[in-house]
Amino acid sequence: MNESRLGLLLTSRLYVRFRKEELQRPVRDADDPEYSAFVDSVGYGDAPVFSGHDGSGDLIQVPSFVPHTTDCDELIRFVYPDLAALRSTPHTYAGHAIMCTTNARVNEFNDAVIDAMDPANVATLRSYDRIDSNETGEDLHGEVLDMLGHRPGVPPHSLRLFPGALCMIMRNMDVKRRLVNSTKCVVESIERNVVAVRLVGSPPTGDPILVPRICFKQRLNRYDQRSPEVTRMQFPLQLCYAITLNKPQGQTLKRVGIDLRDDGFSHGHTYVGFGRVRNRGSIMILVRDRRVNDANEAFVVNVVYGTLVPNL
Repeated sequence: MNESRLGLLLTSRLYVRFRKEELQRPVRDADDPEYSAFVDSVGYGDAPVFSGHDGSGDLIQVPSFVPHTTDCDELIRFVYPDLAALRSTPHTYAGHAIMCTTNARVNEFNDAVIDAMDPANVATLRSYDRIDSNETGEDLHGEVLDMLGHRPGVPPHSLRLFPGALCMIMRNMDVKRRLVNSTKCVVESIERNVVAVRLVGSPPTGDPILVPRICFKQRLNRYDQRSPEVTRMQFPLQLCYAITLNKPQGQTLKRVGIDLRDDGFSHGHTYVGFGRVRNRGSIMILVRDRRVNDANEAFVVNVVYGTLVPNL
């Protein structure tokens, strides 16, 4: 739950009528008490805080039993140790993910994983974009097209897919067939106007599901309602080797890499990342060089609004 929705909940007149139940013992990470205690301290904001020497504000120290790296390739190898298996049996890696704070980092890692896999028959599917009302004379040049794809819920201008690619559906399209936002699927074939996919967890027999291009509407400047509206026609698919930190809320993943080179910026952001796995052996974090001291201890930002946590 983001902070705006949390604030609405806590200020509601109905909130005083809620019955509050407190979780007494961990479930997901119960078999690793030391790691579980660390995750709880991150969630409640109880972890010791240190001043960042780089001017970044308050930081928490990541315990030495949680592996860290400053190398993107090492993080990819940790999360996806067998690239040949990732190509041939992608559904077995549906419980693995690299989690990032921004969509720009997500796109970087998805491209990096594809480059590392080096699959055959990679198709680059470009979107069709138009400005519906262009009184300001704005131009949809290459940088603008790529920037639009860094926004939440918007597919990239250049979508790289191949048979066997592990993807995520980006829109609620058909609830009965499980074609809903954030559902994972594997690409089976790519045609000019449709992409054939099979949902992760569905039987290997039967016809695949055909996903067409659809329209995504957004403001060129999303903070200005007077800004021209842009329509992007693209397949509602996104590679999901890497995802944003808020996507897997409530899920348990088998293996996770967290890219914390860019600081978490909302309440509980860091906690969501650390809390997706069952034990310390299933996670690795990526930090900048300046966030690792001479004793090889890693530090990260943890955003927790203390005024809200005690009221939950």
